[in-house]
Amino acid sequence: MKSSASPADRPRITATVYLFHEGATELRYFQDLARNRSVRIVRRERNAAPLKLLESAVRFVNQNCRAIARTTPDPHVWVVFDDDEKPDIRDAADWFVRNRTSIPDAFRERFHVGYMKPCIELWGMLCHPNGRTAFRRARTHVEMQRELRRVMPSYDHDANPYFDVKTMTTLPFACKTAESWEHTSGPFPQCINTSFFAGIYQLVRIIS
Repeated sequence: MKSSASPADRPRITATVYLFHEGATELRYFQDLARNRSVRIVRRERNAAPLKLLESAVRFVNQNCRAIARTTPDPHVWVVFDDDEKPDIRDAADWFVRNRTSIPDAFRERFHVGYMKPCIELWGMLCHPNGRTAFRRARTHVEMQRELRRVMPSYDHDANPYFDVKTMTTLPFACKTAESWEHTSGPFPQCINTSFFAGIYQLVRIIS
């Protein structure tokens, strides 16, 4: 069966996001958000270790920045991962501080870290009308996963780790809240908060 949308009906790609991500939740969410929009999501790597993702992303940019700039409309590189109380988060942050300057100047402002503390489920809560205040009951990533399932019953971290995007109707609130959190202190220089942080909000704005 042929697609009902002809090439002429599809949005012209105006931006490309090379995505280095931790889990299935992030990838599916960004793909769903970008569907029928002008932003193309290119999955580059999945890895549960933040340091490995950062190393791979910096290496990718250094090896390919000229080709990307020549052939790709408005390219961005995003590294997205959770805090999840990982013991090596500080090591990853320290490595990024030391090595961020190795990214070519022309690409440095296009390289982003989407740091989620405590976890990606925070974003699902912020974007859901029943989760805008419920997220305050959670402090750990396990508690956040439990709270998200209460407001989004289809979500299950182990069995079905995908957001029900159609119920996430408070996107402007989520972005505004995340932006206000960005000015507090935490481990990553671009995406920082000591209690909560939703570092993907800038990527969401690029897509939407």
